[in-house]
Amino acid sequence: METARPEMVLVAPGQLGRTVALHIAARLQAAIKQRGVATLALSGGPQTPWVYRDLRELALPWERIEFWFADERCVPERHPASNWYAAADLLFSDLRIRAEGACRIEAERPDHDEVAREYEERLPERLDVTLLELGLDGHLAGLFPGSSALFERERRVIAVETAAKPHHRITVTPRVLDESGELIVLATGRDRAAAVRAALDPNSTELLPAHCALRGTWFVDAASRAA
Repeated sequence: METARPEMVLVAPGQLGRTVALHIAARLQAAIKQRGVATLALSGGPQTPWVYRDLRELALPWERIEFWFADERCVPERHPASNWYAAADLLFSDLRIRAEGACRIEAERPDHDEVAREYEERLPERLDVTLLELGLDGHLAGLFPGSSALFERERRVIAVETAAKPHHRITVTPRVLDESGELIVLATGRDRAAAVRAALDPNSTELLPAHCALRGTWFVDAASRAA
């Protein structure tokens, strides 16, 4: 498979959160200038909290920013594995940021397909910025290697079952990533070097989740770019 090359931003040690937050802020402000409102989709992963902490320190017109989610684990709202829980704690707890401006995936409900369809109906046709983190196994959002979800082109949000825990998740599909204005991928650390190499391998014959974000901006460091 011939792959495109994303824009790579090399971040200095300890600067991932600040660097990505400023990049997101610039894209959101451009959208607000153009349309009066901006949309930002969040996702899970151990690196996203660094971005949340620095993003909340910026002076943005928060009342004009809508928050959505690229994926959610099917756990209770306040479960440590919940993507919403991390964002609520580090972003939505700030009084400047409207909690009502954030649209949660109610993934704790038992009918996951119904939850996915309801979120699909509410999700904007085009997200201005979608924040993703490259998993150690190469997954993005709830899209995992080998999943049939990678070939979904009709639905925009679906329920999936994965080998990773929690096994049940709600995720946007590649169609949403294709339609997003800006894709941001966090991919720092030596433990992600193999996933980065696989995603950028021009000789790859397998469709990988990361291939859905190759037109995006990837934030990497020396460790994740190591051979």
